Amino acid sequence: MSAGVETLPSGMYLCICSDDFYAEAENAKRLLREAGRRGCRIAGDYVCEVVMNFPALEFHKRRMFYKIQVPVTGGEAQENSAKNRP
Repeated sequence: MSAGVETLPSGMYLCICSDDFYAEAENAKRLLREAGRRGCRIAGDYVCEVVMNFPALEFHKRRMFYKIQVPVTGGEAQENSAKNRP
């Protein structure tokens, strides 16, 4: 593996994408609520990946497009995955 490159373990992840930097904390809470609603168990660390960082044209607001994700097991996620296997 190259220096500075991280590979995430394979598995099922709940994800949210957003372009609102200031909503990251609330989006993380939404992921946790959704995991609970689906009967999933958190199976690892929360990850935030910046997909694109926009030039600072507005100095009062940070602009980026990011994806936050958390690995899960069980619940609906596992059931749906099993249904889609041949």
